[in-house]
Amino acid sequence: MGEERHQTERSSPLPKVLRLAAWVLVGLLGTLVVTFVGSLIAGHKLVVVSSDSQAPALHSGDVVVERQIHPGNVEVGQIITFSEPGTGRQISHRVVAVQSLSALSGKVRLLTKGDSSGTFERFTVPEDGEVGLVLRRVPWIGHIASAIGGTLTLLLLPLAVLGLAAGLELSRRRLRPAR
Repeated sequence: MGEERHQTERSSPLPKVLRLAAWVLVGLLGTLVVTFVGSLIAGHKLVVVSSDSQAPALHSGDVVVERQIHPGNVEVGQIITFSEPGTGRQISHRVVAVQSLSALSGKVRLLTKGDSSGTFERFTVPEDGEVGLVLRRVPWIGHIASAIGGTLTLLLLPLAVLGLAAGLELSRRRLRPAR
């Protein structure tokens, strides 16, 4: 009977494959958490991209890591995130032109355009205000973040997967008879 059990364990690789998949998932999610937590510690923001207007550089569902900068430091060609005047909706577009208005006004006029969009966004912001400078993107993760409640909730997901993997490993060990 011990031999039959031993042969059955050997013929079924599914539990090992599931454990391996769980640990790979924990590793990938752990890497994301380190990236996101490191970015937050450095004072960066995580923003989920909500449209394809900046494709192919950014796609809907990407998460971008951005650093807040003063509009006077923005350069043509950079991708920035800003609140759309009037609606407050977050938009990430490439900067096409920067115009510093008179020193007395203390304002900067920015002209932006999405790489795949035909429309320009023109707005004026205080020189000492802030816009987000996109530093890097993490593809598709924004879809998961939105589904589970936001980017901060995404940081807890690896802990849940790790707990599940550890629980499966412990239950497997408890079910194995002593030799």
